[in-house]
Amino acid sequence: MIGNDIIDLKISLGKNNWKRKGFLNKLFSEEEQDWILNSKAPELNIWLLWSMKESAYKAHQRRFELPRSYNPKAFRCEITEDKIASVSGKVSIDKNSYLTKASISKEYIYCIATLSNATLFQKIYFKPTDLKLQLINAVSKQQNLPKEKISIKKTSQFIPFLIFENQKLFCNFSMTHHGDFSAFIMELRN
Repeated sequence: MIGNDIIDLKISLGKNNWKRKGFLNKLFSEEEQDWILNSKAPELNIWLLWSMKESAYKAHQRRFELPRSYNPKAFRCEITEDKIASVSGKVSIDKNSYLTKASISKEYIYCIATLSNATLFQKIYFKPTDLKLQLINAVSKQQNLPKEKISIKKTSQFIPFLIFENQKLFCNFSMTHHGDFSAFIMELRN
């Protein structure tokens, strides 16, 4: 299972009063709050942890076909490797763990969450685009199927899946958008 999340930093940074009473406590564990508050870039790290939680939530929801219920404080983030433009970590949800990898630029944070080291294809768009069409084009090319016969539907839990000729197509994917940015990720067949 995979999930992804992108955050347009020009929309997020400086636009939220994250210092207001109760804000951090509502979203983050005490350990996460300590890490945020003791970091060199607390506001940026709020959005980093948020994107880790959001991408893991998408993978977890799809994995267990759960109804929508986002409780970020119940998801525990751990940073395992912190480089300037790339942060690896782990998000624990109940007894399940998801590996995360976040790319950080001056413009956005993009995070993916996976269960394993599957072969993945991802694409980030830096201006508004028809993300569903871009995903369908990529699946069509990767699986050698006519794109006109591929569509995206949602389950009763609002989890998107692909249809080919009225049959569910196995293709693990996730889509995200925020502000000017959008992205998709999908597992590649071996």
